[in-house]
Amino acid sequence: MSALAWLHENGIRRIRGHNLIWPGWQWIPRDVRSLENNPEALRRRILERIADAASATRGLVVHWDVINEPVANRDIMNILGDEEMAVWFRAAKQADPEAVLFINEYSILSANGADLRKQNAYFRMIQYLKDLRAPVEGIGMQGHFGEPTPPARMLEILDRFARLGLPIAITEYDFATEDEGLQAQFTRDLMIVAFSHPAVSDFLMWGFWAGSHWKPSGAMIRRDWSEKPMYRVWRDLVYERWWTDEKGVTAEHGATYVRGFKGEYEITVRVGEKETRVPYELKEDGQVLRVTVH
Repeated sequence: MSALAWLHENGIRRIRGHNLIWPGWQWIPRDVRSLENNPEALRRRILERIADAASATRGLVVHWDVINEPVANRDIMNILGDEEMAVWFRAAKQADPEAVLFINEYSILSANGADLRKQNAYFRMIQYLKDLRAPVEGIGMQGHFGEPTPPARMLEILDRFARLGLPIAITEYDFATEDEGLQAQFTRDLMIVAFSHPAVSDFLMWGFWAGSHWKPSGAMIRRDWSEKPMYRVWRDLVYERWWTDEKGVTAEHGATYVRGFKGEYEITVRVGEKETRVPYELKEDGQVLRVTVH
């Protein structure tokens, strides 16, 4: 909790909670596994965990991965039933009504985009939860890559899942390889694919420094803090090509027009010696911001 508070104090507020339940025994605390033969006690314990974590972080995280890797990890559902997943989402929404609730899975975009069994099962699972009116509000696609997936194939997969009508987050991105040139090239391709697709709302890195990374070769920054080509690609796209820094002068009627990327802005308006700064979020075309300078 102190880390969350520190992030907010330092202006980092788009924080993702990961995760409320990872339903395979190898990821479950021992005291929970001890309830394997007591379904009702197991159900209560999981709901307590969800309520405790989501309520404690209410207002501090904007997204929650409610269920992590449910296609491959089915131990809990095999006891409580698949419909229990909808119960978990409802419990998370009750504990934190403002957080956007995601499901999260791996080998959807990675594995050369060829794991059709996993893709089909994940698609059916999300549709099943929607049919149960569970408050699943986003689709997480983990980004752990060991080899490139062709951009055209990634777009096909994104197009398919976009039909579910939910925002898609590319989560946990890293590309574990010693070939830094290939790593940079694929990072560029994936980021452009994600940025270009209207259904993709978020892109998250799974660590950045090799000194604190589960797969050091997948990090953007080497252990000695020198930049890899992958980092320079990321910086160029985010802070140069996709960054809006515009200046304008108002006409006689006091208006000016700006074309910019969607996102968060700080607007500075100067009239003579007076200046006003306003935080603003650009979400859609045609938005109007009125500023009064005192």
